[in-house]
Amino acid sequence: MEQATTDNLELSILKTANISNFIINVRQICSTISTARECISRCQIDSNPFALESMTSICSDESLTNAHELRGCLMKEGSNVYDQCTEACGNYDEINNQVHEKTKELHPESNNDQNKVKDLMHKVNDACGALKCSNRCSVKEISARCGRLDDGRDAGDVLRQMIEKVLMGQRRDLEKQQLVETLAKSVPIQCNYLYQNEVMFDAEKDQLALAMIDQAMKREQQQVNQRSMQQRTTTSTAAADGNSVNKKELTMFQMQAYLMQKQWNVLQMQEKNLRKESRKLDMELSLLEALKDNGNGGSPYQPPKLLY
Repeated sequence: MEQATTDNLELSILKTANISNFIINVRQICSTISTARECISRCQIDSNPFALESMTSICSDESLTNAHELRGCLMKEGSNVYDQCTEACGNYDEINNQVHEKTKELHPESNNDQNKVKDLMHKVNDACGALKCSNRCSVKEISARCGRLDDGRDAGDVLRQMIEKVLMGQRRDLEKQQLVETLAKSVPIQCNYLYQNEVMFDAEKDQLALAMIDQAMKREQQQVNQRSMQQRTTTSTAAADGNSVNKKELTMFQMQAYLMQKQWNVLQMQEKNLRKESRKLDMELSLLEALKDNGNGGSPYQPPKLLY
């Protein structure tokens, strides 16, 4: 457990551009997910992020078997794939770190954060675009560098199917929570794969979807502009109505800020739970080692000091 946290392993394949490193360490990652899920379940918390299908599907027997088949080639070629795709798509990790820093600066209850939210959403859009590009690049490169597995399947196709399985799980999670429409209206356009799983590896469908989203956003902006023009040409009553338009726009920004801040808070809670569980497991290991030494004639057992 401690190794998973100290290695800073990302627990979701949808949040890392270094897919090879994720697949290589997937058993360790799945062990961490399982431990955290059980920990939160014992606390009887209603919402358990580690129980979501988008988190658990990568840990199915089928996915773990596929990861094992890919591991040998990824150990040799993984770093080259990551470097190649980072050069082609941009440094997702660096952009994502900037997103986290900007998210911490938000104050959703404030009316003065519109520019910060706009800047943040642009950065999130860049991150999603880089991740989408990196996924496509990784599949292509792994297909070229690893060829076919022992059973004849193309290595890139196997990796793509593993990621698609997680994306489909993400979609089902959203549907169960009735959040598809909310997410679609709240995230930048390049993040469309979060609720339209088919666009991740189909560039043609992706371009069509992006064009449709862009048109919808332009129509909405035109409606806002028309209401603003009416505000400038009407009486004080119409001006009051115009203020409601501004409030509506502000509410949209506040909603985006709220969702980003909530996501950050969830990540912090996950990290806290993982650290706590890590300490508990380390104490249990220390106890077992001490009992073993005592049974072999070692020094009397001294219980470890509680860390929490």
